[in-house]
Amino acid sequence: MQRILETTRKAWQLDAESLRAARQQRAANRRKRIKALPQDSLRALAALALQAEILVVRKTVVTVG
Repeated sequence: MQRILETTRKAWQLDAESLRAARQQRAANRRKRIKALPQDSLRALAALALQAEILVVRKTVVTVG
């Protein structure tokens, strides 16, 4: 009986540790994503600006040509 209780207690402890580790990993991933947001936003803005510039050039070429 004592062995069963010890095994159960150990399993619960391992479950709690794995849950804690998973939470910490998710928090770390969240922090990484939040840090990356400004860079991603700047890249997206630069891409939009480039697309707008390309469209303007195309319209100019079509109009002039």
